[in-house]
Amino acid sequence: MKYSELRGKDLEELIEYVINIDLVYRSTLHIDEANSFGVEIEYERALRKLVEIYMRKYFPGWQSKPDDSLIIGGELTTPIIGDNIRYWGELKKVCVFLRKLHVVTWDNAAGHIHTGAQILGEDVSAWRTFVKTYVIYEDILFRFLYGEQQRGRKKY
Repeated sequence: MKYSELRGKDLEELIEYVINIDLVYRSTLHIDEANSFGVEIEYERALRKLVEIYMRKYFPGWQSKPDDSLIIGGELTTPIIGDNIRYWGELKKVCVFLRKLHVVTWDNAAGHIHTGAQILGEDVSAWRTFVKTYVIYEDILFRFLYGEQQRGRKKY
């Protein structure tokens, strides 16, 4: 049985199990310090104004923006960050705060990781390889992220 087919009590038990797993947060992923990235968190079922007040107070470097695809919610974006304990701590605190608000990520909300272009640098062949690889594996990536029966992007 696929997780996407779970309903009722089975689904509730799985969610409860996952929520109670004790995750170990690492202070580094050992990513080369020259590589930067950013994280975008879209959320629903929380008033954006409430989230903005919290973010201005505790994380002024982050951005809180509206997202027209969300009914009640918004999106948060980190500044350009690197692989160090400070940024991972900030990300954890923001996620804990959003969890306390009982936000959800339904059909229109998602999380994104944006990588700095310096990862591929100015090597044109590296960029060509990246684009070709993405084009070849796009369908597999979407199936992995959205499940076997769903598609992240409608084909026209």
